[in-house]
Amino acid sequence: MASEVKTNKISPSTSTTVTLGDASDLFQLPASAEIDIASGATLDVNGTIDLTGATTTGFPAGGLTDASQWRLTATITGDHIPITGTWEESDTYGYGRLGSAMSESSGVFTYPSTGFWLVVFCGSMDGEPGGSSQHQYRIDTTTNNSTYNTVASAFAEAQSMHRQSGTAFHLFDVTSTTDCKVRFSVDVLSGGTSNETLGSTTENLTYATFVKLADT
Repeated sequence: MASEVKTNKISPSTSTTVTLGDASDLFQLPASAEIDIASGATLDVNGTIDLTGATTTGFPAGGLTDASQWRLTATITGDHIPITGTWEESDTYGYGRLGSAMSESSGVFTYPSTGFWLVVFCGSMDGEPGGSSQHQYRIDTTTNNSTYNTVASAFAEAQSMHRQSGTAFHLFDVTSTTDCKVRFSVDVLSGGTSNETLGSTTENLTYATFVKLADT
């Protein structure tokens, strides 16, 4: 038998919880009706929300939120620990930053937010004239804004005047934007001081990619 109850407020009579119906019961809102959760209130869902066929609005956008690329703008020679003074954010031929970019000062990169970040560093080299050369391209990180340690390396080896590259990867749990930072280095392992690490202002030759994967 159908019945209707009209009231302005439902409150628990004994404890602090009101139970609506029994297991398998269905409560249905008619078209254009609305449940309004007041500011400061919490909707605590321990079961399943089924949005099949629903139109959803106001939810945060899914997927990645921050990604940017930086590159060495000019060719350098020899060891550089770290590589300083010649970085720029990529800016040519359709480059697009997602969200917030990194910031760089004296070769040290600062993250715009905490989270799990994927760091990719690619170093490109030109071998020393007349011989064989090998470079180590390093990702160095700190978690106390002071002491740096090498967390990933890539090696590139080239004969005289030939070009080669190496790429290193690191997953960095950035728990503090003040203390957790990253820098990049090149160490010439063989060959002379005329070994070149390649840079350019129009294409990525030696470059770093930063992608935020998730919140920490």
